[in-house]
Amino acid sequence: MHTKLTRREFIRIGTMGSVAAAVAPLRAAALRAGVRAEQIGTNLPFLGMDLFSALDVVHRIGFQTVEAMTQGALRPGPSAAPGVVLADWSEEEKRQVKRSIKRFKHRSVHLPFGGLVVVSSDKELQARSRRIMEGALETAAFLEVEFAVIHCIPPRGVPREKAWPELIDLYRKWGDRAGQLGFRLGVETGYPGSVETFVQFVQDLDHPHIGATIDVGHQINYPEFRRQFGKKIPNSPDAYRAYNDVIHLLIDRLGEKLWHFHIHDIDPTVWREHKPLVHGVIDYPRLFAKLAQTGFSGLLVFEINGRYAPPDQMPGVVEDSYRKVLAYLRQ
Repeated sequence: MHTKLTRREFIRIGTMGSVAAAVAPLRAAALRAGVRAEQIGTNLPFLGMDLFSALDVVHRIGFQTVEAMTQGALRPGPSAAPGVVLADWSEEEKRQVKRSIKRFKHRSVHLPFGGLVVVSSDKELQARSRRIMEGALETAAFLEVEFAVIHCIPPRGVPREKAWPELIDLYRKWGDRAGQLGFRLGVETGYPGSVETFVQFVQDLDHPHIGATIDVGHQINYPEFRRQFGKKIPNSPDAYRAYNDVIHLLIDRLGEKLWHFHIHDIDPTVWREHKPLVHGVIDYPRLFAKLAQTGFSGLLVFEINGRYAPPDQMPGVVEDSYRKVLAYLRQ
């Protein structure tokens, strides 16, 4: 469901100029936090927009990094965002997409997860899911990306203890393939569902081409955060601080295996993630300072839900969040 913007928000987002000029002085210089503007990217949250137009919008805003989804359509319907699925395209469409996406200095993809179960008691579903994932790895290679985000997909019909060794072996195999194809994988936070178990999964993988992606909104149900409150998480500065503490705990525990970020904001009235930077729950000045201490050199990619606002307003919504991050970097 779209969020109804206030009149002030609509005027600010709808009338502001492009941030491309503001980005230019930051492109070459290392910023206070040790993060460069070129490391900030975005997904393509533009419902109903074809892939070429979506890439044009992101490039025009001034991003030098883009992350495409390897599920979806070149020309999606009105309720879906564009994606990259090579098997569905003509050879000319493939060439056009490659030219379009190679305008960006840094390229990443988000590997598929919706509807997939890669370890399952349903062997037909398992085999189909694995074929889709392996096809997506080839798509990533075609686009000459440097990074691919992958979810640890929960097993179905198999106890976690029994599924764990199979998941480790399977993801190591995909790590081998990614290395052969010239890019790295980052397992995204979410499942396994705690700081301890997620870090353990990455450690058990122990693979040179597999690290971690922290999504700043995926720790809401982690016990390290939830156990500090009752059933209802308050909308309060103390809750915000506690949530950011969990993100920083992940950074500390992952160490050199932290390679990538998904950035956005959280609506604290309902504790829902993938919002633009309008709520202030994620403490980005604190986060960037932490990353400076760790020497983080990966990408930080906006992952804003395309249903936040009507499609014609989403480019402005993304640009507004980008402008705010650049302001944080200048501090």
